[in-house]
Amino acid sequence: MMSTPSTNQSSWPWCRAQHTLSSSSRLLTRTTPLRPKTSPLARERQRLLNRKTYSMEGFDDLYPTDQPVLWFPQTIGNACGMVALVHALLNGSLRERLVPSSPLAELLDEALKLPLPTQHADLLYNSVVIENAHSKAAARGDTAAPDAQDPIGYHFMAFVKGTDGNLWGLDGSFGGMMCYGPVGEGEDMLSSKVLDIGVRRFIKAGEGSSEFSIIALSEGEE
Repeated sequence: MMSTPSTNQSSWPWCRAQHTLSSSSRLLTRTTPLRPKTSPLARERQRLLNRKTYSMEGFDDLYPTDQPVLWFPQTIGNACGMVALVHALLNGSLRERLVPSSPLAELLDEALKLPLPTQHADLLYNSVVIENAHSKAAARGDTAAPDAQDPIGYHFMAFVKGTDGNLWGLDGSFGGMMCYGPVGEGEDMLSSKVLDIGVRRFIKAGEGSSEFSIIALSEGEE
């Protein structure tokens, strides 16, 4: 669902985003690295963007006032993996499992007090704790990280379940947020119907490509 490199710029000196992402049984988070517009994945993303979506242009006016999902517009260069992971952790049932008073729990508490996506973006951008954690994770990677200002033909997004019971696709860049439809009673994020309206179309578009990945955040057995 990503077609072109993000145009968002950042002054974060540590912005060395690793391309890892997450998803979950109830909260399917998905990552899709893409090449520019010619790839099947890019075309699929563009096709879906022609549907009703909350875009980056005027997003404060379009953002639902009841906040069915928390959306963080990406204002940090080459950090789409981190932004997608934040979307995965701070939406759906996973938010209930955050350790109280932990950095993520505090980020969630602060974000829920803010009504506008621009405020969410500033909150994430100014988080020293998130910056330091991201820096340490990026430094452990085997691949040389790009500069924060370098254009990259890859991108990550997340699929999450909103408080309104719908499946939402959250993209930190210009794609914004898109409602795919309801998650039925008794269904979770890995049920066949939910996969059909969301992730499977990307799996089909990315078939045979080594530049495609999906990772799930799911509950383990205790």
